[in-house]
Parts: sequence; structure tokens; C-alpha cells
Amino acid sequence: MNDQKAENKKKLKLRVSYGIVIIMLIPTIATFSQKTERLFKNEFCVGAKVGINLTKWSGGNVDEWRSDSDRELKRITQMNFGIIMQYSFNRHLSINSELLFNQKGSKWQDIDFNELWFDLHLNYLDIVILPRFSLGGSKIRGFGCLGPSIGYLLYGKMNYIKVTSVNGQLVSSENEKMRLFLNDENSDPEVENFLNRFDIEVLMGAGIEYLLTSGKISLEFRWGRGLNNTMTRDSDYTGYNDIISFSISYLLPIEKNRD
Repeated sequence: MNDQKAENKKKLKLRVSYGIVIIMLIPTIATFSQKTERLFKNEFCVGAKVGINLTKWSGGNVDEWRSDSDRELKRITQMNFGIIMQYSFNRHLSINSELLFNQKGSKWQDIDFNELWFDLHLNYLDIVILPRFSLGGSKIRGFGCLGPSIGYLLYGKMNYIKVTSVNGQLVSSENEKMRLFLNDENSDPEVENFLNRFDIEVLMGAGIEYLLTSGKISLEFRWGRGLNNTMTRDSDYTGYNDIISFSISYLLPIEKNRD
């Protein structure tokens, strides 16, 4: 009988202890819920992002250029980074404004010799406006986005290899490197005249975001397609930027004064 009473007292103490722990956690849970809710609704967030680009030229008549020279277009690996501002209208709809340093370009490779002919690395400053639609739980959410990007070509570089062959055999190759739009002795005005310095693209993407107590972290995939020719009217060819990108970003809410 005494053992039964002791056991009941032990269970009662355990239940009281659980109750006290739960009561102590309620403010923490409520605070976290308020913070995460502010990240979703009527809240400005600022942050930064960094990622990689897999980029090439496509479309237009660059395919004719490829077939004429027996060389194929290939993607080159570049990078992107910049700052983000995000405003959430509600749990599902938000809009991103981004200012990005975005590297683009393309590579041509000799089909017969598997030898690089030339690669073009172009550095743009892009302004991106992306409406986003999100779905998911209180901590992990998926999202999709679609919107425009406007870029300006700041500078770039081109590696050019002159390939010499005899009877289908590679004899020699001469490597030339030039910098673009830097106004120095290595610049090539003829190449610069063929490049359009403005780039307009449409972007679409998808990703996931994970909410932390102090902000949120996002992993995102995007595909971008140029709407205007990467080359000027001085060139006989047309092509458009074609970019696949993967990025990670971190956003912090801007606290508002609450009277």
C-alpha cells in the first residue's frame, strides 16, 4: 500500500515537472512564432546572396556560327553575388529586389581537336525584380519566382586560341588574352564594338527557405533567358544569354519601431 502511494506521488511530481517545463517554454515558442510570422507578413528583410552560374550564348543564329566553324557552344562556370531586399505582403506573396554582380559569357570548343577556340567572360551589374509565391509550413517553405532583370556590361575578358592544322592534324595553337572595356593596351576595340552592353532577361526559379529565430536562409535554382541580342548591329550574328544558376542567400528582418 505504501509502495502504491509512493509511486503515485512520484508520478504526480513528474507531471508537475512536465507542466512547469511547458509553461516556461510557452514564452519562447510565442516569441519564435512572432518572429517567424513577421518574416512572412508585412516585413522588410535585407540580406546577401552568392552562387554559381552555368552560362552560354544560344538562340539567334549563333548555331550558324557554330556549324560554319565546326565548333560547339559550351557553358562556362561563373559566379554571382549581391544584396537583396525583400518585402512580404503575406505568408504567400513577396517581392525581391536584388543588385547583383553577375558573370556571364560563353565558350566555343573545337569539335575535331577538343581544343578551346575562345571563351568570353563578361561581368554585369544586374538589377532584378522578382515576385515570389510561397507555400509550406512555419519553418520550411517552398517558393517559385518569375520576373525581369536588367543588366549593364561593366567589363570582361576573352581568351582566344588560334588553331593551326595540316591534313586534319593539330600542329600548333597560339593563345591570346584580351581585356574588354578597361581602356588599356590589352583592350580590343573591334571586339568591344560587337558586344551589346545592355542585357534584358526574364528569370524563373524555385527553391526552399528555412526560417531561423533571427532570419531565414534560402537555396534557389534559377534559369535566365536573354531577350535582347548580346551582340550589336555591327555583328552579323545574334545570340542571347542562357544562364542556369544556383545560389544561397541569408535575410534578416528590419525591426520596426513599435510604440
